[in-house]
Amino acid sequence: MGEKIKSPILVMGLLILLSTTTFAMAKDLTYENQLKLSWLGYYNKALDGISGPATLSAFTNFYADRKLSNKNIDPQISHKALNKAFNREVDGANWLIKDSFEKLSLKNYNSIGINKSVIRRGTAGLIDVDGSSALFLHSKPGERDAGTDEKYIKDRIELGINLDENLNGQTIWYGFKVRYPTGKNDINAPVITISQMKQMHFNKAADYKTSRNKQSCNGPSGLFWRMNLHKGNKLGMWSNLEKTRTEKIWFNDALSDETWTSFKVGIHYTTGPHGWIKAVNSNKTIFSYKGRTILNQYIACKPNIPPANRQRIGMYRGTERGGNLSEFNKGDMLIFDNFIVHWNEEEVDKFLQ
Repeated sequence: MGEKIKSPILVMGLLILLSTTTFAMAKDLTYENQLKLSWLGYYNKALDGISGPATLSAFTNFYADRKLSNKNIDPQISHKALNKAFNREVDGANWLIKDSFEKLSLKNYNSIGINKSVIRRGTAGLIDVDGSSALFLHSKPGERDAGTDEKYIKDRIELGINLDENLNGQTIWYGFKVRYPTGKNDINAPVITISQMKQMHFNKAADYKTSRNKQSCNGPSGLFWRMNLHKGNKLGMWSNLEKTRTEKIWFNDALSDETWTSFKVGIHYTTGPHGWIKAVNSNKTIFSYKGRTILNQYIACKPNIPPANRQRIGMYRGTERGGNLSEFNKGDMLIFDNFIVHWNEEEVDKFLQ
């Protein structure tokens, strides 16, 4: 039996299992039991909902450690002792990020986010919107050195958090509000990524945490989920894992300068077929995907360190070189509020109200 995991992130990670929605998604008690045994440190195989030797062994060890006798270790039924142990472990879990931008708290975000030099340049800060404080981001060429290549010019200013734990079998919900500044109803750049979830795997040719010489396995799938605001005020959404890319789904008349637009996104992480991604606006699902949500199939890579997961909202602008840059060079500004990342969908709903 493997060593029990102690991470507070994972303590929170399976709270969502208590919601009717997630259990309805799983539809399988074996899968549910595997998730709980995995959190408690007894099961480290595929979360596939299939009752096999590893699942039976996990149950046997679970009951043996608690000196409980249970002749019926059928993984396809509910187990009171397992449920009680799981519930005790997840009591007291809370949010990862819950920011209403009453003040700028830089310590909550990683290095991609706001820093003091950005604030001094006036490209990020607080702004009053209808008597309440919100965050404005203003990105322009050269901002945050987003990198350039032969085809594109890029700039960015984003809020980012790291989710470096093993997310297999866990669900994350996040939400935010966004709007144009007064008098604007479109963007100057051809496209701005306003939300992305990155999933990054590396060969251990270099220590990716300390070295710039990163040897990445990502290919085109580092941004495995994204929401892009396109010129014409329309939002394009899609997921992209190696060998599995969805068609782009469009959401028209995306933003306004008079009212907030709220987005809620849920991602259930798994290497198997039970995964899903769902984006919601005004209680209406505007994007839905079911299937694998953890990159575990590679074209030309053999990662041997855990994946790095990055959650970001903000502005990542890009345009092709050689085109008319007059509009792009003006930069763009968006206003954000009520950014939350949580393991419980209901908490996200409450914060976005």
